Amino acid sequence: MLGVAGAIFVFYQIGQYAQDPISTFRKVAAGVLLLSFAPDVALVTQHLPGAGWPEAFALMSMHIVVWAICLTMLPGLVAAKGA
Repeated sequence: MLGVAGAIFVFYQIGQYAQDPISTFRKVAAGVLLLSFAPDVALVTQHLPGAGWPEAFALMSMHIVVWAICLTMLPGLVAAKGA
């Protein structure tokens, strides 16, 4: 939930200052998605009990789902409002 709130805030800020806000937001969101995988990979590389690749992939898939929702919903809301 905190990540989604952060995405909304970042989208608003990018919309205020960027020439092409939707494209800029998509680039920033892709970078943040890649960064969000770091803790999942770290769990696997530390060889903790119950923390293997299947669990990491499950967490990564959840990040991808939320990323995709934010990436489609936020620009869509702006386009619908502006039309």
